[in-house]
Amino acid sequence: MSGGQQQPVSQQDATVAETIASFLGNAGIPRVFGYPGDPNVELIEALRRAGIDFVLARREGTAGFMAEADGLLGSRPGVAVSTLGPGSTALVNAVANAYLDRAPMLAISGQITAQLEGLFTH
Repeated sequence: MSGGQQQPVSQQDATVAETIASFLGNAGIPRVFGYPGDPNVELIEALRRAGIDFVLARREGTAGFMAEADGLLGSRPGVAVSTLGPGSTALVNAVANAYLDRAPMLAISGQITAQLEGLFTH
């Protein structure tokens, strides 16, 4: 793990991103593969604060295959993070492949806040 780990935020004050990062850290996940975008930037920052490495991929599909390989080769599930809409769609092949290979993998997709739902098409 990289960087200095900070004290966790109290659970009632934690954001969704902080809760996910805390869960992954407690599960011993050392790295997360993904492609940054507006919906997941807070998660990427929460991962950094939790001491979990973010491995930048060129696209979400690639991140998914990297996470699958990490799950097959390591002792913990591989984790992939995507943006919403087309980014999540790009993960589908990697998730299907992990399922067929029985590879332990967790795919996390970004999401917009409820207040913005009426302004977005995907």
